[in-house]
Amino acid sequence: MLYVQKIMKDLFLKPIFFFVSFFTLNVSAQENKHWKVDFRADLFSRHLWRGGQLGDAPAIEPEIMLTKGNFGFSVWGATTFNNSYNEIDIILNYNVLPFLNISFYDYYNPVPNSQNQFWKYKGNEMRHSLELTADLGKDDFPLTLLAGVFLYGDKDSITSNERFSTYIEPGYIFKIANQNFRLFAGFTPFNGYYAGNFAFINVGAAFSDSFAINPKLELPVEITFCTNPSTNQTWFVAGIGIKSRN
Repeated sequence: MLYVQKIMKDLFLKPIFFFVSFFTLNVSAQENKHWKVDFRADLFSRHLWRGGQLGDAPAIEPEIMLTKGNFGFSVWGATTFNNSYNEIDIILNYNVLPFLNISFYDYYNPVPNSQNQFWKYKGNEMRHSLELTADLGKDDFPLTLLAGVFLYGDKDSITSNERFSTYIEPGYIFKIANQNFRLFAGFTPFNGYYAGNFAFINVGAAFSDSFAINPKLELPVEITFCTNPSTNQTWFVAGIGIKSRN
């Protein structure tokens, strides 16, 4: 198992670090020199993430995004109405190529009704985990691929070694009656955070659309049906929000 994890680490992490290092040092001089600010806030009937339900109540999920050229910085959060789950994410991303986005996530998941220190990155009270992701896709191409590897804060409870839990999600985007649909089949290749071995953990379909309110605001709508074959759980979730328009 450790050998498989090492292979995944070498195959996935090293190329990503190469791309990030190379393109960060070679930013195009033609990039937009001004920061752009966007925001959105969504209300979901349940907060789902990669084949798991986090919390047991509807959740409000705000986000603010700053972009400049190919670089992006975001702060995203989620809070359930009954405080059963809270999360704050700090996200850095860079569009390496028109079809490739590299992102670095700092997930902060405080324990409900307890005092956790946001700036604490070591010790038993630490509630941060760091992940590196690669997102492949283009607007004019129906196939997508998301891959993510935890780098820190994902330790084995027995050995205390980082597990490098990995998630891979191929997707297919299509239209029916001019409406946007997406099929996805997320899996983990080995033992880790998501499952005890190779397993499909997030399989389903999603519908999304957006309705203009005025020239500066729009109303995104999303409906998702998904199942986790590994845990035999299934969800049907709806979300609606408000978002700034480009």
